[in-house]
Order: sequence, then C-alpha cells, then structure tokens
Amino acid sequence: MNYKVIKNAKEIEDLRRDSFNIKFDNRNFYEQQINNGKILPLGGYINDELVVGAYISASFQSLYIDQLFVKKEYQHNGYGTNILQFILNNKYIFEDFFKTEFEFSKAEIRNENALKLVQNLGYKQTNDIYGTVRKSI
Repeated sequence: MNYKVIKNAKEIEDLRRDSFNIKFDNRNFYEQQINNGKILPLGGYINDELVVGAYISASFQSLYIDQLFVKKEYQHNGYGTNILQFILNNKYIFEDFFKTEFEFSKAEIRNENALKLVQNLGYKQTNDIYGTVRKSI
C-alpha cells in the first residue's frame, strides 16, 4: 500500500461517496474544506488505484479522523486498519500541515465494525451518545 496526501478533492470525494453508497450529499462541503486547508485528505493506493481514504483535521490539539472509507470491493480486508495505523505512526505529517502538536487522536464512530476497529488500536469511548473515541498519541 502506498499512502499519499491527495491533491485532487474530486478524486477522493468520488471514493468517499462510492464507499458509503452516497447518491446525493453536499460534496461541495468537503471539497471546500479540502481546498481551504481545513481537512487534509490521505489516500492509499494499490497499483495506482485509490482504494482507501481518510480525512484528517485538527480539533483542540487532537488529530481528528473526520472520515475513513474503503472502496467497496476492498472492504473487510484490513485497509481501514492499515491507513489508521499509518496516520497514528506518522502524526508528524499532520502536525506539520496543521502547525500544531497533537496529544490525542479522536473520531466519531457510527457503526459497530468501525468501533471494533478503533478499539483494537487502543481508542476508548468517551461519549456513548455520539460514539466519540479518543486515544493518546
């Protein structure tokens, strides 16, 4: 797997929409956030094919995993875990981009599979209602 920061907002937004089977949503929101430097998109490639992505932002000295998504035919093969491990192991990339040091990584989890994934990586639930998880980094 080859990971890199994605410059083309449309390419990664197409993957996100397809991964979540989204027919209509406000793509412009994420494209604007990416283009304005509020979100840093990271993608994982296999043989030049974008198969996994994550949107990272900064929130109160936390590396915030805003979105994490895997191309449908690659789901349930560990690619989500792998990109998340890459992000945590290379937090300096995101600290440099956002000009801040991160003490924690946070995410809001909406399904049981994702919750198991982050718990296996050491995240702990902080809010049962919203599914917020956090990990010291």
